[in-house]
Amino acid sequence: MDAIATTGLTKAYKKHLGQSGPPALNALDLAVHEQEVFGFLGRNGAGKTTTIKILCGLIKPTRGHAEIFGHSVRRRVARTHIGYLPENPYFYEYLTPRETL
Repeated sequence: MDAIATTGLTKAYKKHLGQSGPPALNALDLAVHEQEVFGFLGRNGAGKTTTIKILCGLIKPTRGHAEIFGHSVRRRVARTHIGYLPENPYFYEYLTPRETL
């Protein structure tokens, strides 16, 4: 079983007036096996952050499918296997440290 698997994963953001711009991610096919170390490397705008956000369920793909340990990223059970810390995290001041975690 693959830890991460994507097939034809595509994300195009809307520009204005409902028109879509060039895809931020275009037909990504990826397989990361269990116990494999994998790094995302690429130039700015290559789709690295977009891919991670789709895998975390933060945004929906325009086309394609993504799975984590055989579960669609659209299902809550898939997100129990991952964690995400953005480059510039922010914390709500009204939450206790325990609530933030």
